[in-house]
Amino acid sequence: MIAFLFGLLIGGLAVALCFIYWLLSEIWTTPEVADPFVDQFPPIQIPEELRAFLKTGEDGQGISKWESCRSLSLLFMMIFQEHMDNRLLRRWCHKRLQMELNDITTRNSAGRLINDIRIRQLSLGTKFPLINSIRVEKVDMAEDRNSFETIVFLLDIDYTGGFEASIDVSTVFNRNMRLSVKITKLAGLVRLILSRNPYNYWTFSFVSAPKFEPEVRFKLFFFFSKI
Repeated sequence: MIAFLFGLLIGGLAVALCFIYWLLSEIWTTPEVADPFVDQFPPIQIPEELRAFLKTGEDGQGISKWESCRSLSLLFMMIFQEHMDNRLLRRWCHKRLQMELNDITTRNSAGRLINDIRIRQLSLGTKFPLINSIRVEKVDMAEDRNSFETIVFLLDIDYTGGFEASIDVSTVFNRNMRLSVKITKLAGLVRLILSRNPYNYWTFSFVSAPKFEPEVRFKLFFFFSKI
């Protein structure tokens, strides 16, 4: 009887020790990390079709041929239609235009006669510029040859949307002038630069003097000082 109880005790103790060993091994053992199923940050790769496209220029003035952009113009027109009255867009256009006008009073000789220029009203017009055609003029590749550092585009644009601004001008002669400037036509060749050096930025400018047809109206006000 004593031997039976002793064997039962030894067996129970062995089972308890095995359970404790298993429990501690689950807690202290660091599970092996499996290889990730998805590579979340693969290196960029340029499609071979684009590499071939960048070799289609044959006139020596660009590295690609001219392309029609009617579909792209439709896309931009749809986006403009939906956001032409967006407050953020109007605020951005107002700010950029006001900055350009401020340069007249600070960096231009006309600033000696003008005290202040302020935008009173602003209309973004009814149309987005039409992109007749586009081509790639220049491409600078990174060292890996699979990412871009700079891309330069040439765009043939035509704008008849009627962008208009009403501007108040105060002069040093106690005269105020209110101008209304409307763009009835703006057409020409534009160079668009997208670059990552020395930081990410974009810029555009006309390659040569564009065809520009404004419509200007003005009204002059006189103010006399009291004696």
